[in-house]
Amino acid sequence: MIISEILISPRHKVLGIGKLYTSTKNLSNGMSENIEEQKEGIVKPEEGSSGMLYFDPFGIKTFADLTSNMVKKVAPQIRKQALENFLSHNNHETFEYKTISGEKTNIWVVEGARYDTTEFHIAEKLAKSGQHVLFPRQGDLGTGRRNDIFLYDAKTFIQQKVELKALFGETAESLRSQIESGTAQASVIAYDIQSNIKKMWLIDGLRKGWGKETKKVLLNYKGQWYEVNRERVYNDWLERNLK
Repeated sequence: MIISEILISPRHKVLGIGKLYTSTKNLSNGMSENIEEQKEGIVKPEEGSSGMLYFDPFGIKTFADLTSNMVKKVAPQIRKQALENFLSHNNHETFEYKTISGEKTNIWVVEGARYDTTEFHIAEKLAKSGQHVLFPRQGDLGTGRRNDIFLYDAKTFIQQKVELKALFGETAESLRSQIESGTAQASVIAYDIQSNIKKMWLIDGLRKGWGKETKKVLLNYKGQWYEVNRERVYNDWLERNLK
């Protein structure tokens, strides 16, 4: 494996990971030239754009490096290498899991992370659903934050900052109150429903408690995870899909 450097524009230097292949291009004057093409790890810029922003995954060492770069549009293998490089530079404990389909996932607890048993159990459920879970050290989360974790999809390694919440309410009103307290703090929340609340009360409580800043909710209901955004919560998606 090699790193090749590609210049897309004077301001955008791009790094990609992959194998180099040589092909031949026929020129208009009858001559030919060899062209090296990188087939893996590169997403070519759209026509008319200045190109995708890339980063060197082997330079990712701190939590700030990781979170700021993983939101860029890069190939999954670059994100994966960046995450692995971060872990290699930070003391952590690894817990291994498997999804129903046999895909391997991990929970990484960085030295200095703080969490309770309930939060870890929710993280385990997310890992078994196909997400890698990272518990950062407390000092990297900022003042007043503790329930935050970072999710990395096992296939795409797309990063999400998520707050973990267990919901115990049995009625729509009690659930609404719990949800309102959570949606005021985070834009993406993972709710683990740990009561026997009825489906219609759950939907009612979720709609009434949905906050202005909430972008997405990951909802674990009766052992199944559902991804709910603002559009889904206010149309009939929940009625049709919650089991």
